[in-house]
Amino acid sequence: MMLDAYREITNIAHVERAAPLSHDEQQSLSKDINVLYMNLRGLLDNFAWCLVYEKQPSLEEDLHRNNIDLFSKEFRKKFIAFSEIAPAIAEHDTWNKAVKERRDPVAHRIPLYLPHTLVTAEEAMHYGRLEAEYIKTLSSPQLEQSSATLEQMHRIGKFHPYFLHHPDEPHIAIYPTIPDDMAHVIRIANTVEKALLKVNPAS
Repeated sequence: MMLDAYREITNIAHVERAAPLSHDEQQSLSKDINVLYMNLRGLLDNFAWCLVYEKQPSLEEDLHRNNIDLFSKEFRKKFIAFSEIAPAIAEHDTWNKAVKERRDPVAHRIPLYLPHTLVTAEEAMHYGRLEAEYIKTLSSPQLEQSSATLEQMHRIGKFHPYFLHHPDEPHIAIYPTIPDDMAHVIRIANTVEKALLKVNPAS
């Protein structure tokens, strides 16, 4: 799901894009950004649970389930084999704190949102006139005119490669943020995979 979402984001909101997003593109991208971040923390949690089940099942009884987390101090103390991956995981500590600022609003407050365009003051006035016209056509059987007006609205302005979760908080750049976040996840996955494939001495 995360990989598919990432592909859609980079295909539609590619780095050279200047044209505003269509309504469908905006909805698709907003959905994909939320899919990516909703699943990101869950994926990291699953990595920790895999390590527990494969390497130290007794830890499930020794720790509260909320502390089965690669970045939990309690997990790092009690998971015996953590020392083997500690340096590689510690490289992501600062990132883990930062990514929570993107993920936690999705889970607890308000979904991440991607505006379809950035407009000048003059373009905003033109957009407002078209929007008023569009609203009028919705209450009449003028579906073709309504669709044409909506299409005009979505051609105004320029694509803004940022997403946000609250209008009063700073916008977050798609690039390099999302590719960097995915790169961290892949590096952590590679570290965990190596630990899982390593044969225990007692085996």
